[in-house]
Amino acid sequence: MEERAFAENVCLKKHLMKDIGIICRLLKKKNQEKIADILEYGKCEINESGSFGSYSYSIISSFRIYLTEEPYFEAMTFSDEVTEKILEAVLVVFPHKAEAPEIVKIEFCLDDGYEHEYFNNENTEPLKNNHHQFINESRIVELKAISSSQFDLTKLIRLCEELKNAFGKEMYFSTVMLIRAIIDHVPPIFEKQSFVEVANNYGASSFKKSMKCLQESLRNIGDATLHLQIRKKEALPTKTQVDCSIDMDVLLQEIVRLLK
Repeated sequence: MEERAFAENVCLKKHLMKDIGIICRLLKKKNQEKIADILEYGKCEINESGSFGSYSYSIISSFRIYLTEEPYFEAMTFSDEVTEKILEAVLVVFPHKAEAPEIVKIEFCLDDGYEHEYFNNENTEPLKNNHHQFINESRIVELKAISSSQFDLTKLIRLCEELKNAFGKEMYFSTVMLIRAIIDHVPPIFEKQSFVEVANNYGASSFKKSMKCLQESLRNIGDATLHLQIRKKEALPTKTQVDCSIDMDVLLQEIVRLLK
């Protein structure tokens, strides 16, 4: 399983391009036993001595490296397939940039909205990223920790991960489809045949209220967004229209409570 972690927009100074290859070779040759863990959990960094540390930043959906000299934000490419996978899974960072040796010094943008000076340069155009997480990473971690003899959560976890990524990338058509896929997938956990039954007949009134919002509002939005044929004029869905993240978290929280 590949997890991508720790930063959305990563800027790397051009004269340090070769050092990324050095870092990757270090990972591949000296720490091969750790690579499986990196790819599985996506939680890793290298400290000054070249060993693995535990300092981490909030996890978000992707990891990319760009040049910060002209042409601005030109994506770097790597021909080695293994190196690409490691680069997707690992971000080399330090708790304090000043302590980082030049060989692994990286400029980056954190998930909490921190912006590096390059992102404010009048000649650059930052990549779009919606910093509000539709599904909190901690909720996905809770789902992954469940070992249930009744239900295989593999598909649910993948749907949640893809929903989190789609919303973060402002892919709102995909967001609606994935929300509907999730609510159609989970009723057996509540011993129901359909989500309509879950919304109407399961749990306390506050839970039912959240589920009815998912069932009624989201399905109406989905019908209007996904099933209308092409027209002379169209309007695209917005973040505000599709954001039912609070109700989705209530649903996932109850699933975790029932199965853990």
